[in-house]
Amino acid sequence: MSKSHEYTSQSGRIRSTLRQFLDNEAAGGLVLMATAILAMGVANSPLSPVYFSALHVHLGVLNLLRLPF
Repeated sequence: MSKSHEYTSQSGRIRSTLRQFLDNEAAGGLVLMATAILAMGVANSPLSPVYFSALHVHLGVLNLLRLPF
């Protein structure tokens, strides 16, 4: 088996596994919990200034965090 065929086969297997996971009803909740845990970890780490400044980034007409003051 050639190197490119191995890569394509492995890539297809990863996509298939990812597709099966995302088709599961619980996948959204698991991804949400994982990102919330990651966000809490980063917010309470030495990277917290970067995290909190990223909340104020403007994306077109939207911003990620709109403070009332």
